[in-house]
Amino acid sequence: GGMFSNPFKKDGAAKEEMSGAMIGFLDCIGKVDKALQSTKGPWFFDEHDHPTMIDFVYVSHVERMLASAAHWKGLNLRDPKWKLKGLNAWLEAFEKREAYVAFKSDYFTHVMDIPPQYGPGYDGGFESDREAFSKSIIGRDGSWHLPLPFDDPLQPLYKGPPLPLCVLESMELTADADGTYESADP
Repeated sequence: GGMFSNPFKKDGAAKEEMSGAMIGFLDCIGKVDKALQSTKGPWFFDEHDHPTMIDFVYVSHVERMLASAAHWKGLNLRDPKWKLKGLNAWLEAFEKREAYVAFKSDYFTHVMDIPPQYGPGYDGGFESDREAFSKSIIGRDGSWHLPLPFDDPLQPLYKGPPLPLCVLESMELTADADGTYESADP
């Protein structure tokens, strides 16, 4: 057995079983999480208080993986029920960096871009979550209203400023007391 089992499994409910591929995928992510938790900070290397090349190279792959897992498999890896504390701390540390927020992509772009790059995705996994997440990602659940919320439970856009600080300053927008820009009126 691996590190993960289906947290939603009901006794005798074969429908809720995870495939071997899903278990293998989650075990691999669990190893990444364990490596991140073994360091003093959120980054892969202890020696630095900032991301290094491995962090920068890997984060774009993780972004695509998060979008794909949610859209095609109904698997929100940022949900605390998966207990990926190291991975989530790493992602949140990136999302507090202005330079990262400036180039971070969104789930819609990833799931629409992946099939032409890698081939089609295949549905399966946690079906009710997959349907809900897929509708949310592609805007078919009625949730797409501008401005998009920064704290969407499936794909938070950022934990820090919503745009590079120079853009906010040029528009004379300042953060609210809680650090968000929810009351800003551009």
